[in-house]
Amino acid sequence: MKVLFHLIATALTMLVLALSGCGGTGGGDNVGVNGPAPSITGVAATGGPIIGEITLKDSSSPAQVLHGMTSSDGSFVFNTTGLTAPYILRATAGGKNLYSISATDIGIANISPLTSIVVSVAAGGADLDALFNANPVDLAATVAAIPTAETAVQDALAPMLSLYGANGNILNSAFNANHAGADALLDVIDVTISAGPGATITITNKANASVIFTAAASDVYAGTVGALNVVGTNIPPVPAETLGASLYRTNCSGCHGDISNSTVIGRNSVNTILTAIATDVGGMGNLSALSTSDIQSISAAIPGTASPPATGGAALYTANCAGCHGPLATSTKLGATFVRIQNAISSNAGASTGAGMGRLSTLSAADLQAIVVALNQTPTTPVTPTLDGATLYANNCAGCHGPLATSTKKGLTLARFTAAVTTNSATTGMGYLSTLTTAQVEALIAVLPAAAPAPGASAGEILYEANCTGCHGAFLSSAKAGPTMTSVRIQGAITANTGGMGMLSTLTAQDVTDIATALAALPAPVVATDGPGLYATYCAGCHGPLATSTKGGATAAKILATINSTVPARATAMGTALLKALTTAQIDLIAAALLPIAPPACGSCHNVTPTTLTTRRHTLHLSTTTSSQVNSRFPAADQRCGTCHGAGYTSTTNVAATHNDGIVDIAANAATAIAPYNGPINWVPPVRDANGAITTAGTCTPACHGRKNW
Repeated sequence: MKVLFHLIATALTMLVLALSGCGGTGGGDNVGVNGPAPSITGVAATGGPIIGEITLKDSSSPAQVLHGMTSSDGSFVFNTTGLTAPYILRATAGGKNLYSISATDIGIANISPLTSIVVSVAAGGADLDALFNANPVDLAATVAAIPTAETAVQDALAPMLSLYGANGNILNSAFNANHAGADALLDVIDVTISAGPGATITITNKANASVIFTAAASDVYAGTVGALNVVGTNIPPVPAETLGASLYRTNCSGCHGDISNSTVIGRNSVNTILTAIATDVGGMGNLSALSTSDIQSISAAIPGTASPPATGGAALYTANCAGCHGPLATSTKLGATFVRIQNAISSNAGASTGAGMGRLSTLSAADLQAIVVALNQTPTTPVTPTLDGATLYANNCAGCHGPLATSTKKGLTLARFTAAVTTNSATTGMGYLSTLTTAQVEALIAVLPAAAPAPGASAGEILYEANCTGCHGAFLSSAKAGPTMTSVRIQGAITANTGGMGMLSTLTAQDVTDIATALAALPAPVVATDGPGLYATYCAGCHGPLATSTKGGATAAKILATINSTVPARATAMGTALLKALTTAQIDLIAAALLPIAPPACGSCHNVTPTTLTTRRHTLHLSTTTSSQVNSRFPAADQRCGTCHGAGYTSTTNVAATHNDGIVDIAANAATAIAPYNGPINWVPPVRDANGAITTAGTCTPACHGRKNW
């Protein structure tokens, strides 16, 4: 017996190590423990594996409860480090709770209808659901009776168990949900244990509901097995598990699933397995203790490829090569020859990475030739999608520069665009467009209308239309027209990057001279004397038309401060000699012309609805019956709200003239006598820290109700 327990413990340790190294699938947050940690393992089944949650409860006070999930074969593992034995385990299948017991921190505790019978007998017919929730003393008494109960159940059910070769320990012996032995018996029986105390155990045939066995859990020997009701007269032979299948279950199933649908079917050659162990693929190095003979047994036990083999070259490549060499269209082995592939297979190329090509030795010469043909076909040239320049312009440019047809950036060049996005982004605000690819920028520029100077236009006019209209207006009405415009002034503005003009650094000296000459030939613009005219001349180029100006509501002081600012971005954009020449009177006119921005109604941003007022100590004021004193002075709720908080603030609305942090600001009249109350509010606002959190509550202390805190 000691030898058997030692073998079981050794096998469990190997299983835990295999699961931890290969990322075992079962057990939730308790599966995959590292090292020799104490563990309880088992298989949950009712014929087929139970796929679902397993719950383990220890004997601590209060009890600790662990939850885990079974693997695809019904197996589970619980790390019992830090827990207290004994343990009771529970699984649910078909609407029934199934139970098992483990007396120690390490061992096997299977869960099935048969284990529930043993636990019920050990508990003397007590209700098993109640036992799971009982105190450790009750559980300890049941655990102490387990050996006697195990013997009693095996004796009472011996005629049925022996038919299937299921004569081992029901709770703690090795068990698999493989439809053999005890699991084959579970395929054909149904077990019902009535609710205790005084539970009755009934076993019936699933096929015809005939009773096989019935007895009180407290006297299981009183029952008799009707053997003929088990499966009739044709009992299937119990298939013996092969050595390879046993080794696979112990060492491989945790990662690769049940052997019948293993994830390594078709990749189970001895060479592949040995290579994976040698290179520790997926942590398989912990299987190095397996002998070559063991590996051969495992390889032989794994079924052959379930699906029909691929026949076409492309399909063969995808099935056998794409994992390492990428999709066929972009394969790292395009152009490979038959000899190169055959030599790679013969020499097991790639073995050092755990993906040795020796595993492809099963491919026929015809298969290899089909792969070679696929690798040497002329690939289809991918079609580059056509970029929509108009859409790119609409999404990225139209907001500032207008619709495409009337864009202020007609004739824009790639060099100018690049300069605006990179070197001059601080002044142009276009740095966010740096994410556009070169191809997208080229597509965008390609759809921009060409600058259209008047027929017979001079070189300077053409250059002006292409480079200057966006800020200074059309050529004939340019704000820069007149005899005072010289090439020196233009070049100086470009060199100093005035107003972002550094983007024109690609212009040659002759280009600058031509522009200056063309502008000098025009009459000087008439200086506007009204606000709208001054705005159109000096501001609209950057801030848009007056009616929709981005600077609505700007004051004269703000405009003047920005012009004289020393902040680099502002100084470059607005600190030009042209704007500094504006007089105080002209700036006043511009400010007067700018439409003020109407502030939003209080409550449109902040939402302190009347329904929340009860939490702000306003219940008294909202009620029409609470206080005759209040009602006599403020006969309507709306009047009561507006009296303190301002016109427009009522019991149903929260739009008032002033507000503070989402609540109507009454600080201004904190000590003001308000009719008909004729007494001060005495409002002291709350004190907030830098993050807006209230550090000292606000208070309101009128004579009517005394002090209230907010």
